[in-house]
Amino acid sequence: MLNNAQNIEIKKVEKDKENTIVTFNADSYINKSEHIYFVNSMVYFDNATNAIKRIVFNQKPTSNEGISKKKKIPYKTIDNKGSWEISFTPYKGKLLFSSFLLKGSTIFEYEGKKDKANIEQSFLRTGLQEGKHIKKADRINVEEPFFEYVTPHKQGEAKFMLTKEEQEFINQ
Repeated sequence: MLNNAQNIEIKKVEKDKENTIVTFNADSYINKSEHIYFVNSMVYFDNATNAIKRIVFNQKPTSNEGISKKKKIPYKTIDNKGSWEISFTPYKGKLLFSSFLLKGSTIFEYEGKKDKANIEQSFLRTGLQEGKHIKKADRINVEEPFFEYVTPHKQGEAKFMLTKEEQEFINQ
């Protein structure tokens, strides 16, 4: 996301014993087409190595309007909150990927109704085995939803219970 960032505005730089924290706002693009605004986002630099230890992207609230594809119902979405956090941990004098956290909160308005959705996905690397590699087929593609990598889903056994209203909303 930083590679596609434009108009980066540094808001402040803070320093403590371990980190230098840069707070910024920026315009960026996801997949080179979807525009996104970041506000009060942060990059944590390790003071000992100058490497990035943590990055937090905070999305500026946005709203959008459209018409559903199947039933042609007008709707409005309000993305209240969106954040992405990536962290790294020390290993043999370097910093390795440690965790990824995605949080979002959206309101859907349609036919006089308001539905709220809160989403959170996270990934935590819990260990490292030297000399062993993960087969390509078992690697996680961060561009795909994480639930696709949960074992029951991967084996085709995942079941999701939806209310009638939720199913109708999905099928609009």
